Amino acid sequence: MRNRLSFTIVMLLFAAATLQVTAQEIQVKFEPVKFQKILDKAFVPALESKIPGIVEGSIYNIILCKKYCSTLNYNLTSEKLQWLIAENKSATISYKAHLALMYLSDAENINITPKSDPDTQDYLFRQLSKELEAKMLVSNEALSQN
Repeated sequence: MRNRLSFTIVMLLFAAATLQVTAQEIQVKFEPVKFQKILDKAFVPALESKIPGIVEGSIYNIILCKKYCSTLNYNLTSEKLQWLIAENKSATISYKAHLALMYLSDAENINITPKSDPDTQDYLFRQLSKELEAKMLVSNEALSQN
């Protein structure tokens, strides 16, 4: 319960720290130091949670951070995702962590379009999976033609 409350508070702080809403538009104010702190002190430790929803939500948010803040340092994040892939007993979480790790290593070549509805996290993972599959098929076809 306390982890869920902490996660909710962190997510609200993340939204409040990064978005300035005006009547006509949403402007994202990029402050790398704040984003790095949120990544390292909120999302990465949440990967160790015993609550699957918190872990999955953290993986999702890490992917979003990489999409919109590619200049951050993702070394600690990558290490935690590797640990999660190896140590987690949930095949679903391990798979999502693997997708995230692949995205972190090659984000500039993978096109994803997250939806604004927070209930559609699975959409992002399916889209990421399809993009990676298509990329791998193209690589395999190029190898077989040589």
